[in-house]
Amino acid sequence: MIESFFLIIAVIAAVFSPSETTVVLLDDPDGKVGHIEFKTDSGTRVLNQLRQAATAGDAATRTLSADDVKALFGRALSAEPEPPRRFILYFETGGAVLTAASQAALPDVVAEVQRRRVPDVAVVGHTDTVGGNDINVRISTQRASVVRDILVAAGLRRELIEVSSHGENNLLIKTPDNTPEPRNRRVEVTIR
Repeated sequence: MIESFFLIIAVIAAVFSPSETTVVLLDDPDGKVGHIEFKTDSGTRVLNQLRQAATAGDAATRTLSADDVKALFGRALSAEPEPPRRFILYFETGGAVLTAASQAALPDVVAEVQRRRVPDVAVVGHTDTVGGNDINVRISTQRASVVRDILVAAGLRRELIEVSSHGENNLLIKTPDNTPEPRNRRVEVTIR
């Protein structure tokens, strides 16, 4: 049972039988280590330290070296997908024109997409609370479409891009209605 909200990567390998199943606690991409309860017929062990390991048939826990983890689980770890990368691009008020700073950031977005072997890209448009809901949905859709078109022009296949819009829902900065907020006029790009 996972007892933490931190990302926990547990590598499980059943070599010959369930009694040889080993669980190893690894850190998340930010270097944080959560904890996990490992329950078997021989009891419950709590793993809460980096590379701490438990085997189903053994009541003891142990800590593996980085080399041990690589030797035992290197193939499985190398198959793990890269973590997603997120970008936020901001827009001028009332339309689908990127700010100068966000235009300057576009090469980084394009480079990340091109670096991935088979990228999966989500583009989500947003607005601030100025204007009516129908207009804001239209503007946020236009913003997401502008970013999608930039990525397609850079060589990404259109079908690899998921486009959606939230209008003035899901504000980054909570504001009352009809409040201009530059940080809410954005497109969030997630590249997996």
